[in-house]
Amino acid sequence: MRNPFVLPLWMTAVVVVVLGYYVWNQGGIDSATFGTGNYAQRPLPDVTLPFLENNAIEWDAQKLGQGEVRLFNIFASWCVPCQIENPVLLEAKKQGVKIYGISYKDTKDITQAWLKNNGNPYQTVLLDEEGTGGIEFGMTGVPETYVIDQNDMIVYRHAGPVRAEDWETIFEPLLADLNGSVVTE
Repeated sequence: MRNPFVLPLWMTAVVVVVLGYYVWNQGGIDSATFGTGNYAQRPLPDVTLPFLENNAIEWDAQKLGQGEVRLFNIFASWCVPCQIENPVLLEAKKQGVKIYGISYKDTKDITQAWLKNNGNPYQTVLLDEEGTGGIEFGMTGVPETYVIDQNDMIVYRHAGPVRAEDWETIFEPLLADLNGSVVTE
């Protein structure tokens, strides 16, 4: 006797695969120009979020470091890969790299405690408690790091933790090419 659930299960799987392919290749996600390891060349989104230090004051992300090469890093206290990349970002800060943080779906108190325990590599941190800022950036998960050029364009998006080898082979050369702000050993 045939199982009555086998055919509907297969049909559902085929529909999911076809829709996934369509969304990735035809829809809103352009993997050829906006994926890990690719230059994005899109404007920094117009995102207004409160400061961690004083969440009564909101700030437009476009104005943070405007006209300078900088990084935006979207992180979260509950994100294990964020803990992995934090020492690399702390070292980058020591090298003079300007990094702005966006705390994704965390509260002020939780974010402050996480930064106190793990170290704070950021010039300043914006709170994205609702997750809308991350969506505006086009993030697919945390952590994600964006390189912004002097013209306020996203020139690189890195999905996942920034590891030491990523820093050395991707970020240092890119930042040096953009403005020579990174000192290599």
